[in-house]
Amino acid sequence: NFSEMDGVCAIEEFIQTAYDWGMDAIGICDHQVVQAFPMAQHKVSALNKANPNRNFQMLYGCEMSMVDPEYKIVTNNNHAKLENCTFVVFDLETTGLSNRLDKIIEFGAVKMKNREVISRKQMFINPECKLPAHIMSLTHITQNDVDSAKTIEEAIDEILEYFEGAVLVAHNGVFDVGFINAALRKLGREELKNPTIDTLPLAYAILDRKGYRLGQVCRSYGVSYDGEGAHRADYDAEVLSQVMCHMMNDLGSEATMDTLCQLQDKPEGFKKNHPNHITVYAKNKEGLKELFELITLSHTQYLAYNGKSGENVVAEPRIIRKELIEKHAHGNLLFGSSCQNGEIFDLAHTRSEQELLDAMDFYDYIEVQPLECYKNMIDRGSIKDVDELKEIICFILDAAKKKNKMVIATSDAHYVHPHEKRVRDIYINAKAIGNARHPLYFYDRVKRKACKAPDQHLLTTDEMLQAFSWIGEDLAYKIVVENPRELKSMMEPIYPIKDKLYPPDIEGSDQKLRDICFETAHSIYGDNLPDVVEKRLSRELDSIIGHGYYVVYYISHLLVKKSNDDGYLVGSRGSVGSSFVATMSNITE
Repeated sequence: NFSEMDGVCAIEEFIQTAYDWGMDAIGICDHQVVQAFPMAQHKVSALNKANPNRNFQMLYGCEMSMVDPEYKIVTNNNHAKLENCTFVVFDLETTGLSNRLDKIIEFGAVKMKNREVISRKQMFINPECKLPAHIMSLTHITQNDVDSAKTIEEAIDEILEYFEGAVLVAHNGVFDVGFINAALRKLGREELKNPTIDTLPLAYAILDRKGYRLGQVCRSYGVSYDGEGAHRADYDAEVLSQVMCHMMNDLGSEATMDTLCQLQDKPEGFKKNHPNHITVYAKNKEGLKELFELITLSHTQYLAYNGKSGENVVAEPRIIRKELIEKHAHGNLLFGSSCQNGEIFDLAHTRSEQELLDAMDFYDYIEVQPLECYKNMIDRGSIKDVDELKEIICFILDAAKKKNKMVIATSDAHYVHPHEKRVRDIYINAKAIGNARHPLYFYDRVKRKACKAPDQHLLTTDEMLQAFSWIGEDLAYKIVVENPRELKSMMEPIYPIKDKLYPPDIEGSDQKLRDICFETAHSIYGDNLPDVVEKRLSRELDSIIGHGYYVVYYISHLLVKKSNDDGYLVGSRGSVGSSFVATMSNITE
């Protein structure tokens, strides 16, 4: 329950339930934090002490938000001056988000030269399938519009001819260019070689606002954007062409494609690029320390504020991929691909097989969850149905097999028992700090009432096997039972909380403290100290030094001295401030 506004139960309840079910380990991976580690260790230690014949193990990890800080504005850089370029600003409408499973249904484009529109092109494309209802509702494209249109095989040459010699411009170009390239691959054709500008990361780089959807960027430039016309390829291409002209004004008349490339490494990129969840587990005590270091970095150096210019105090801890790579190289951490918000599921869902295969190299193991955990994606229409969801998970399983990556079935549990889901439902429908909404919240009232959140309680082994029975009994057993056991064997027993104190070590600080105290005492009482003063001071110093607290006193002395030298009065209280040694070492007045 340290996963803010998401986790429900204390870690002790998860541990006790898993222990009672006969499991021999459980992993913790709260969002962004590790505060539950002490409670987890205490609970596991108590269980193992009560039953020494069982060796229950706690696996310590964290679900972090990983981000690539570079803006990917330009691909296939031709180094041309922007004012001299011919641009084709284009947009697509599709049957869904997956360029492996979905089809293009509309192409819209505007060709510009010298900032003037020289031609426009709009064409429907026959996907040779029924249009999903929510796509027809969103785009106002009907089945009749596409049934009489050319197929992509018939239309692709016309599109490529329109692209010829031009710099392509798209908002979230990864999506649009990705669909065109997917169509070309299916037809056995070469992928696009045109220089391409993606105005989404370009907007990240030159605008400071909370949202960067096309309509929001239009508002920044005073470009009229009709919500009714939105989500039609020709309309979006038209308004984006106007936005591109405004962006060129911001960039200056001498800007080139190289100018855009120079914007890709802006230091605030980690705050605006979309993060992906990643599960980070410690293999040993060195890994635990490295995990703590990553957590510290994410809450300090890579804290991404929710709002413009950090005005809003609400922030999300993030970690850049480079930091993870550097730590991972030491061999003390294990990286998992996490949930539906992870990079691997997103690539399997929306991108090409090669991109998915390439991304898997980064991870030690790949995670999949029961179908129920993805229910919200079907409810929102980003995945058509359970059959398409199974295809996406099979993409992950197939890619993992090709890459020889271990697949782990995880329950993605946010609470222990089914009845506790009601508490999480309250979290989902309540506003968080800064008026933020939970990712599972439906803004549409009708949908909010009609749809329920995924069931994400802790599952028994039998329930997990049943949840994955659709992939076959042998493979289900491997990812539910065998692979998790192998993963556990890769992790040593770890104890985040030590059984003794580890004070900081400053060489010679014990003698320095003694010298400071006696020097102060002599300055007050003279060369010959009164017997009561000398005995009291020696008694306290012997006890403080003998029990190892001298370094705390010496550090306090340095801190107070620094503050006093800078003109700030310090009123020290507590155990350090309430002793004769504290007075003689100038900690307290």
